[in-house]
Amino acid sequence: MGLYTLILSVGQAQTIVVCSPDTGVTPECDTDAIIAAVRDAPDEIVLLPGNHYTVPLDVATPMLIRSADPKQPARIWPVQAKQETVMAITSSDVTLQDVTLHPRLGAAPGSETALVRVNNARNVRFRDVLLWFNDVDSGTLLSVVSGSELTIEGGVVLGAGPPEVGMLEVSGPSSLLRIEDAIVQTLQGSGGWQVRVRNQASVVLEGAFLEVIPSPPGDLASGGVLADGARNVDVLGSVLFGHSVGPGKVPGAAVWVEDAERVQLLGSSIFGSYDYGVSAGVRLQSVGDATIANSLVQFGFDVAGGSGGGLSIEDVISLRMSYTWVCDSGAAEGGGMALIDGCGGGCSITNSIFRGNTAVGLGGGLYVDVPGGDVILRNNSFGLNDSAFSEAHAAYLGAGVREFRHQMLVNNGTYYPGGSWVVSELGLPPLYGSNVWIGNPAATIVDGIGDWFDTPGDGFLPSSLGLTFRDPDPLKGLSCGPSFLEWPNQGNQLVFDYGAGAGHGDVDGDGVPDVWDCAPDDAEVSPLQPERPGDDVDEDCDGWVACFRDRDGDGFGAAVVDDLEPGACLGFPYTALGGDCDDTDVDRFPGAPEVFGDGLDQDCDGIDPSDSFEGGGGCRTAPAAPGVLLWVGLAAWIRRRTR
Repeated sequence: MGLYTLILSVGQAQTIVVCSPDTGVTPECDTDAIIAAVRDAPDEIVLLPGNHYTVPLDVATPMLIRSADPKQPARIWPVQAKQETVMAITSSDVTLQDVTLHPRLGAAPGSETALVRVNNARNVRFRDVLLWFNDVDSGTLLSVVSGSELTIEGGVVLGAGPPEVGMLEVSGPSSLLRIEDAIVQTLQGSGGWQVRVRNQASVVLEGAFLEVIPSPPGDLASGGVLADGARNVDVLGSVLFGHSVGPGKVPGAAVWVEDAERVQLLGSSIFGSYDYGVSAGVRLQSVGDATIANSLVQFGFDVAGGSGGGLSIEDVISLRMSYTWVCDSGAAEGGGMALIDGCGGGCSITNSIFRGNTAVGLGGGLYVDVPGGDVILRNNSFGLNDSAFSEAHAAYLGAGVREFRHQMLVNNGTYYPGGSWVVSELGLPPLYGSNVWIGNPAATIVDGIGDWFDTPGDGFLPSSLGLTFRDPDPLKGLSCGPSFLEWPNQGNQLVFDYGAGAGHGDVDGDGVPDVWDCAPDDAEVSPLQPERPGDDVDEDCDGWVACFRDRDGDGFGAAVVDDLEPGACLGFPYTALGGDCDDTDVDRFPGAPEVFGDGLDQDCDGIDPSDSFEGGGGCRTAPAAPGVLLWVGLAAWIRRRTR
């Protein structure tokens, strides 16, 4: 019907005033008019700043609803107190922008409906929208169901969900909730959750900030993300602060995921999580594939005697954790982190730091026990971790640990001195050794092949060992908190530089002693070497290789994917060859036949033949040499590694 603009403002009787640009504001406009106008599908609804009172709106056609002045948002209120729904969105391609949605007194007692309900709708977007609870007895603030997709871009979600309910809920297969660069705040203690994911739905937090404002003494606070029976949970570049769940509640804390296909925690920070039930911080249980990288988990406390104060991971099929700081947390077992059961598909913890964690029992920094599993611990640092029972201050190694190598252990057991820094009930793993021990109080020494000890416990290693501190304080590289991002993500290499030293040979002369080198006879492979994508070789000795992702199956890729099993570069969806200029088009790749005059560069040499000929008589520029393509791929890889 063409562009139609509906302008809404408030009459003296606090009823909806609906007017078109032609008629102007008239007193004859009423609530029936807004229902009819929305039903008649205008392309755009412009709300004048101020309060707008309405019966429930059913947005059933594509449209944009926005404020006339972004600096003065329009507020939509229900006409009646306890009105269950302010807006139901049942159409795809709907956008709300610069609008506030606000219930008067929340949903009716016992109601399971939501202030806003998105049902069977795709491409729904809230841009700089304020969703605000007032006094909610039951129900939820926002519900996304039946295969819907909603993206919240910017804006604020403010309020508190009732017990056992999420402020934002997404449910049903193919349903997806994305929260991008938005703030979610809980105003008061309720025992609810800020985001709840159920029934094979997915959630993505990207650049989001989830916070619980401190509650009055005695009140329960709120959990962050509770996902039970979800498909995918992705927390990317986000911050979660101050979450807790009280006794008798389903554990929530900052992130609780149970029975999910995939979980990713990448580039995110989680602070100040308390749980009075099972576990605090991040809790993953019965998850297929979990990835945790470049993240910080700090001040996670399990008050009730569970396991894993910062990270509690139980019965996952596979886990890849790298470049992650776990600090200042506590629990009964695994003060910093607990990894229990599962790992049939392999679990690895590499290049990570465990600092200042405390356990009542075993595993001040880390507790691992995965019967029948396969766990690799490599290139991690443990500092100032303690066990109140004076055992396993740094780590407890139970069943399933295959490798414990290249660890840096500094000043563990200082608060509860004595006992062993590392305890292994089943004997040392087959691959144990090449670890460095600095300043730990006198205790049982577990000596592996190539281990180096600061036997006086004075915080310094003999110069004959060939290790040189980059800073006089060996703990500086183990710092947590806001300054941790200032350190490059290189695990143990933060603290010392490699050197051959007396009694520790370096056959290949690459500057790394043989006992620390995964390829002591190959100078191109060592923990100091950069990873080269596409050659299916583990140059940096972290156990993984980097390949090019081949999305279109033409044998060439563009983006680099790291942390893959050796051999992954040999077949789709990965490849050893880069330089693809369009990885979504199977007909465009280096060396592909060109099609004259179609405006496309099929062979990825940066030239379209139609641009290289003049009247059909010109000469085509020669294609780029293979070395040029290699440097293009390397440049992309360098950008990725320095992100």
